[in-house]
Amino acid sequence: MNQKDNYKNSITLPFCFNDFFQPGVYTIFNKKRNMYYIGEANNIAMRLSQHIYQLFKKKHECESLQKDFSTYNQDDFDFIILEIGLIWFDRILRLQKEREYIKKYKSNCYNQILHQNSKKKLTQKTFDQIVLLLK
Repeated sequence: MNQKDNYKNSITLPFCFNDFFQPGVYTIFNKKRNMYYIGEANNIAMRLSQHIYQLFKKKHECESLQKDFSTYNQDDFDFIILEIGLIWFDRILRLQKEREYIKKYKSNCYNQILHQNSKKKLTQKTFDQIVLLLK
């Protein structure tokens, strides 16, 4: 038996699996409603798995995303990596890029920039000040 026979039932992936453990920006896309949830993470694979776990347990932090996930079929949602790589190691860059995507899909976005302890939306000016403080 040669070496190739040992792997005859294996799957060759068209990407490097380890890439998914890098920092970046992602979206959870609802194909039925054309809605986006935009997020950023230091480890894309871990964060997306947390989203999936929360959605299936019906405990996701974004109530409108959770409602749609519970209403529609799971196949109606795509988990898409928008930006990935070590260039996104800086959290400030990721937050800025996340904000760009939220603005881009503003009318079709589950995300709302909220104060931590209130229902008031943050203004762009306040968000920019927070980003500067984090630097």
